[in-house]
Amino acid sequence: MKNATKYRVAERWTPPLARQFCPVSSAFLRYYHRLRPAPGVRGLNSTEALLVIHLMDHKWGEAAPFPGVETLAERLGLSDRAVRKALSRLGECGYVVREPVPGRSNRYRLDGLFAALEELLGKAAPAVKEAA
Repeated sequence: MKNATKYRVAERWTPPLARQFCPVSSAFLRYYHRLRPAPGVRGLNSTEALLVIHLMDHKWGEAAPFPGVETLAERLGLSDRAVRKALSRLGECGYVVREPVPGRSNRYRLDGLFAALEELLGKAAPAVKEAA
């Protein structure tokens, strides 16, 4: 591939930064504010979107991530209460489902978010879909 290097994380950031990398869908970055669970309801705000990215930073495969609220709060620079409020909104929207695990941190299922984002992406204009 002639231009393969421009797509490498280390080429886009730096080699040291590329060693600690969280893949984030460009479609998510482009459309998170347009994800609306119902007409007239606002899309995700920046705090909720960044929280999703932090959840994704803990997702290593198909299994649901399970960071603690305290960890998320520290990483986001927010209070535990603010993180719980954002998680609650994501849950009300059907994007993140909290799955309690006795004696451990909750697991967070993101299937609703993925489905809603794929549906939104499917409705995008063909030129936009190709750019994503």
